[in-house]
Amino acid sequence: MTTSAQVRAHLVDALHSDLIGPGWDDTARRHEHLPQPPSVWYTTGFLVPHVFEQEAGRTTEDEQLYFADLAGEEPSNGASNRLEKQEKDDDANDALDQANTRRSWFPSSLGLSFILEKGSTLEATVTWGDYSAPADGAEDKIWSRTPRRQTVKISIDRPDTSPDIPLEGQPQGLCLRWIARPAPSKLGYPSDQLSVSLFLLNKREPPQTKQIRNRDPVTAFQAQVSLRCERITA
Repeated sequence: MTTSAQVRAHLVDALHSDLIGPGWDDTARRHEHLPQPPSVWYTTGFLVPHVFEQEAGRTTEDEQLYFADLAGEEPSNGASNRLEKQEKDDDANDALDQANTRRSWFPSSLGLSFILEKGSTLEATVTWGDYSAPADGAEDKIWSRTPRRQTVKISIDRPDTSPDIPLEGQPQGLCLRWIARPAPSKLGYPSDQLSVSLFLLNKREPPQTKQIRNRDPVTAFQAQVSLRCERITA
């Protein structure tokens, strides 16, 4: 008999597959092929190059924001649809004006925070998927996925901020960065405990144009970080 927990787990898996895409353990889809750009296929779970996010507030000389400059963001078309349907709504025009200036911010990093004993060593495993764009002039517009996985060990022995730890053999790529501070004593943490925040960042070089087709090959899809820590002994 199927339990409610199994039903919930099945729904979670289905949502993850539909909204984010395949993970490292999804061997059946690890090397999937898509008929559309992955940013059209999946709505979350990806990291765009940080330059896109930084330029999202840029305006032109006439102070108008062009959506081509917004890392692929597009205005909401809800009000446009209402106007096209000629619905009688006094607020439709106002809503359309608001939609034309609304910005969507795409993430360029993800992170997690935790308490760690000073001098501990973390093993961080990062997985993600890279999608190759179809060749120019190709008859089949297929995007091919390549699974990626990197594991690094990180020693955290003092309050500090780490330099970037490259995951792709070069500074212009995915990297890890951690920030450590003394754990708050007022919450009862001993003096040898650190409050650590670990981030995965996409520092890949952006393409010259910011259309979806050009952005997706440098976007990390299905990005995930898992941590393992073995308690050290003096």
